Amino acid sequence: MSMRRVFLIALVVVLALATDAVASRGPERRVALKVNTARVTRDETHLRIGWRIDRYAERHARRMCRQHRLYHGTYGWPYHSSWGQIVGYGPSTRATFRRFMHSAEHRAIILNPAFRRMGVGVAKANGIVWVVVDFAN
Repeated sequence: MSMRRVFLIALVVVLALATDAVASRGPERRVALKVNTARVTRDETHLRIGWRIDRYAERHARRMCRQHRLYHGTYGWPYHSSWGQIVGYGPSTRATFRRFMHSAEHRAIILNPAFRRMGVGVAKANGIVWVVVDFAN
């Protein structure tokens, strides 16, 4: 892939996220950008931030952080026919996302073409970053 194409894809993703992630904090914005960059570079559509699903992901990340325990939430949106969730922790959002992309199951969820929206939650305590990304159509 040429550098020009990479630059153009990154620019499109940044512009698409600019309006969606305005309310998000820095770590959440970085994770959302990584998700959309991974999708766009693999010819999938970028995901918009959904306010309901975003709020749920934020709460779930804070709960995992507080309990110091990794677990999936009881997601499932009655008004969506497809949904998914990835959860993880690590020293940084970058390291955690790298692990997601190296896992076939997590990568398949991130790149699922059925999804149109996402919500991102990040919580940090004692040097550990807890990440939740919820997906829905």
